[in-house]
Amino acid sequence: MSRSTTFWNRYADRYAKMAVPDPVAYRQKLKRTRAYLTPASRVLEIGCGTGSTAIAHAPHVARIDAVDFSEKMIQIAQAKAAAARIDNIGFREAALEELGPGDYDMVLALNLIQLLPDPEGGVEQMAGMLRPGGVLVTSTLCLGTGGAGRAMRWLLAPFAAMGSVPRLSFFDRDRYLRMFESAGLEVVESWSPGRRRAWFDVARRPGGTEAAPPATGPDGAVTATEPGSGP
Repeated sequence: MSRSTTFWNRYADRYAKMAVPDPVAYRQKLKRTRAYLTPASRVLEIGCGTGSTAIAHAPHVARIDAVDFSEKMIQIAQAKAAAARIDNIGFREAALEELGPGDYDMVLALNLIQLLPDPEGGVEQMAGMLRPGGVLVTSTLCLGTGGAGRAMRWLLAPFAAMGSVPRLSFFDRDRYLRMFESAGLEVVESWSPGRRRAWFDVARRPGGTEAAPPATGPDGAVTATEPGSGP
């Protein structure tokens, strides 16, 4: 068992009891995600944690396959789904590298990509799990590679080595957007609730039947963002 897996297993009970840090931004991400879903959608969530997001989306889709490499997280997710009488989610223990190609309408990777040792490879693998026209929906901290990023990496390194915190990958917004491009995906929506906050992105695999992006409106409408405007 890796140190990262040990960390998340140890942290699972505490994580399950934590309140969402920014409920307004979380609800906005749920709303934006659902604009790409239909009652026939088949969804894969990678790094599902204790299952809250999968359970929230379950009434709006046909099927969700939800995976996490933490056995304890999956156990909690299964119990939560059973308590909510949700029967169209399949939770199982698995890491990203254990998954093969697929033909999902949507792949969810929320607060995951900055935790991958090879983020470019991870995005490319996730792109291969989409049907033509399917979308990869991500929420990711672009921690940057400048002074602040270097300082954070230096401060966290000894704790990550001990398994006290998860290991993080550091990249800026420009590099992050190139990950999608290199994987053959087109970014069709980007949103962030504020500077140095996680970016919510929807990237589409070309071809097939494509869902239209959500209409803009006054409540958190999509605003045009320059690729280099993130941290």
